[in-house]
Amino acid sequence: MALAFRKVKRKLSVGKDAGKEMYFAMAKKTSMTPFEDVCELVSHNSSMSSADVKSILDSFNWVVSRELKAGRSLHLGELGHFRLTLCAKAQETAEEVTADKVTKARVVFFPGAILRDTCSKMTFVPYDEVIREVEKIVEVPVPCEQEHVA
Repeated sequence: MALAFRKVKRKLSVGKDAGKEMYFAMAKKTSMTPFEDVCELVSHNSSMSSADVKSILDSFNWVVSRELKAGRSLHLGELGHFRLTLCAKAQETAEEVTADKVTKARVVFFPGAILRDTCSKMTFVPYDEVIREVEKIVEVPVPCEQEHVA
């Protein structure tokens, strides 16, 4: 399956072409799978019910939050691992680097081998081509004239 992208015009902020406007490919999601559907899909591929999967994922979310708050990274086997990173204002000396210079924390996910392999095997297609293909599949019914019987 191909990943759709859209063409976006952006101004370069660094490098020899800084300030120049260029076009880039940006990933375009074609739809979203709701949480309930994810639970249902996992349940079809296991011996758990959809409610069991939801319960486990709710609990998993709590565990990830707890462990990250404690400063630990979470390694989840083939899935990958989570860790926290910080965003902070740069300072000229080490003494100036204090807690109030930290602007926010971010959760970073590093995918495992299977997900990395998925990304390496992706193909890409412009989003407008995806729309044209969908329009071919979903035929719009043509209204037909009805005969009036008197």
